[in-house]
Amino acid sequence: MRRPLPAFVLPTSFLIAGIWWQLLAGISFLLLQVFTLATCFALLVIAQHAHAMHACVSAKYVHATDSDNALLAALLTLFFFSGALLFCAHKMHHAIIAARFDGQFTSMTGRVYAIQRDNTRARDTVDLYTFACDNEAIHACIRCSLPAKSNIEIGDYLHINDTPLGAPKGRYRLFLERQGISLTSSPTLESTTLLSRPLFSIYRLLDHLHEHAHTTTMRALSSQSAALVSPMFFGIKAHGDTDSDQFLFTGTSHLLARSGLHVALCLLLWRFLLGVLPIPLFMQNLLLLCFALLYGALTRPSISFLRGLAIFVLYTAGSLLGRRLQFLHLLTFCCLCILLWNPYHLFFLDFQLTFGITFALAFAYHLG
Repeated sequence: MRRPLPAFVLPTSFLIAGIWWQLLAGISFLLLQVFTLATCFALLVIAQHAHAMHACVSAKYVHATDSDNALLAALLTLFFFSGALLFCAHKMHHAIIAARFDGQFTSMTGRVYAIQRDNTRARDTVDLYTFACDNEAIHACIRCSLPAKSNIEIGDYLHINDTPLGAPKGRYRLFLERQGISLTSSPTLESTTLLSRPLFSIYRLLDHLHEHAHTTTMRALSSQSAALVSPMFFGIKAHGDTDSDQFLFTGTSHLLARSGLHVALCLLLWRFLLGVLPIPLFMQNLLLLCFALLYGALTRPSISFLRGLAIFVLYTAGSLLGRRLQFLHLLTFCCLCILLWNPYHLFFLDFQLTFGITFALAFAYHLG
């Protein structure tokens, strides 16, 4: 007997269809709002009607299948228009910011939320969450490429004076919008002023712990081992002696990419080490859950990494609470949450491959 599909499969499928439909059709934001509100109203009416039928009519003689089907259709329609509305809102926000500041020289104030340090070119790339441009209140994320190394840290408040802003073009624009970035800039160090630095920032602390763990591990390994461990477990491409060409020649370069495989390897190793200790199974699962969350906080995640980590955390938490969970249910729930958080992920190959292949394997096992 075939097991029924998890409850999130159909809503997630219609959410994906709505996002793609909005990308291809380009329906206006106002019209999508009307469609979504109308669907919500219809869903409430149908749900109330179905509840009344189930309450007044005995299910032993009459099954309210028409109301159930109408309720399911309204719910799926709501997910379809919600996906389109969500993507349209993200896209319209970036378009408004780009149209307002593209090609202009602007003075802006904001907070640093991410830094990419390029040691080979001795330069930093700072992602700035701005809340004021030319004394105008505005909320936008801007990628600033500094020409040299700086002492800027995550959480710092900066003021950049009279710098040109530009909107990315083509595929690069979609890539930056996926990261929430609307504009790019190349300010000089002289035009960049540090306004303040908070005494404590959890993101700065995690960034320092990540850098310290990476530096300590790289010093303890040989150059060849460091070149393999750095991209696989820390998400940083190592510089120097690497065997990446050999992996490329043998067709195994995908092993160097961050994926759920590396999450599984780390967790299996920790599971083996914890199994040696004379502690209860509940404590082993709890410690393993803490190790997994710490590992996720101290590394640079990718979509496949987040998928593997999220499924493990949800499954382990369910085991600790005494709940039986299906893998396909957890996979669909993770896919739904990631798309609700950022619908741009749907258009990139890493998301399509990691969820597409995993869904195919999970469906084959489910139907078998």
